[in-house]
Amino acid sequence: MNNRKKHIFPGFVVLIFLFIIFSSNTIGEVGFKSNDNHKFTIPPSVKDTIVEDTIKLPYPFKDDSNPYSQKTQSSPLYLSNPSNIKTEVEYDPFTGEYNITEKIGSFNYRNPSSMTLEEYRSQTRKNSINNYWSQQRRANGNLGQGELFLDKYLNPKLNVNIKGFDKIFGSNVIDIKP
Repeated sequence: MNNRKKHIFPGFVVLIFLFIIFSSNTIGEVGFKSNDNHKFTIPPSVKDTIVEDTIKLPYPFKDDSNPYSQKTQSSPLYLSNPSNIKTEVEYDPFTGEYNITEKIGSFNYRNPSSMTLEEYRSQTRKNSINNYWSQQRRANGNLGQGELFLDKYLNPKLNVNIKGFDKIFGSNVIDIKP
């Protein structure tokens, strides 16, 4: 027991000495002071920021995120959506708006968007008129019956109604092939 008492007092002295040394290095503010007088503080909370892309595309394209907007680009290079992207339109009676979501499975492909009743009616009316006229063009141009649209305009067949033309050249039709 006496042996323990001999070791307790020097232990307390060492602890007090260490406490005094470490407490003299602290500052009244939040932070610590080093030997070369640099102040180390706790960094402020970092807010989420979106870093703008610095690489510019050589051939930029417009990514139209609204599935019901009119597609102004009609080049075959701009592909349509694949079959696994499902567009869902739901009417919310509390807000009176149509909520449009595009999903791949249960994952949202794009941010949901919404339209008022008037905007939705106007957009569906425009789409139905455009679909009607494109069907009429296909029906009148025989595009659905095997004749390609480009063949009709790039490979024209000219009918020449001159007497004796077919006797000289064998036919009244001039077929130009590029």
